[in-house]
Amino acid sequence: MGFFGGITWAILVARICQLYSNAAPSKIIQKVFFVFLTWKWPAPVVLKQFGCVDSKLGNLVWNPRKNVADRYHLMPILTPAFPEQNSTHNVSKSTLHIRQAKFENFILFDMIQEMKSALEICNRIQEGNATWNDLFEEINFFSRYKHFIALTINEDTNQGFFESKIRQLVQILERNTQVKIAHINPRKLKNIRNESTWFLGLEFTENAKNLDLTSEIEGFKRKMTLQAKGIVQLDATYVKRSDLIKFISVEDLKRGRFVKNKTAVNRKRPTSSRDSTESKKPRVDSTLLKSNIVNQ
Repeated sequence: MGFFGGITWAILVARICQLYSNAAPSKIIQKVFFVFLTWKWPAPVVLKQFGCVDSKLGNLVWNPRKNVADRYHLMPILTPAFPEQNSTHNVSKSTLHIRQAKFENFILFDMIQEMKSALEICNRIQEGNATWNDLFEEINFFSRYKHFIALTINEDTNQGFFESKIRQLVQILERNTQVKIAHINPRKLKNIRNESTWFLGLEFTENAKNLDLTSEIEGFKRKMTLQAKGIVQLDATYVKRSDLIKFISVEDLKRGRFVKNKTAVNRKRPTSSRDSTESKKPRVDSTLLKSNIVNQ
């Protein structure tokens, strides 16, 4: 889904253990978030220097000087055994989401924002103002965004295949200059018809309006058609936050800690006497998004 897995976190913890070999476990956890929040990405995280390898096998090793694809990795965290590979090759721009506005401000979200929040909680734990349960509390995905795409597949579709391809939709949406963030919820949910549904949270640029994502959705479906084996049926529906209750249960909608403040990410545009409130809202036509695809 484009987020850190267990191997990646293990490598990060191992690197901190190398740097702070005498630190207590609680300090190790705090340092994981402190060090990698301030890490100069895309500088790679490595546990050991690369050794000499057979020239015939050297192309398997992560090397941005030789491999063009490796140059585009945003957060390289390398496995320590041969062949050294980037364990975060699937981290996308929205997952990292570090953007600079006129070299003055950085908008930090997703992985970086999570590290920042975790570091704050660790600091509060050391001060006695929080517990470890606070650190591991799930964050409510639906409190982060106002716009969503619900991706629903039927029971005959291979869910593992679909999950492996969702990242491609995120990458397609990222190419749209009016899409600031495309963030997939890694938790699969059941809709009111008991169908498997994934939600993709969207945030748009400040000047976005009359936005139509039909071509991006259809492009993703075409890729699914070409790559799928067997029957694939996919519904893609635009959903506003206020309409989520029509798709999922109250329990799923309220699960986890709500994001209290997103003003750093959602800045208001100056109002204009010529602009109505409605015209400033990006339009995503649900009738254009909602369609089926069957590949046999």
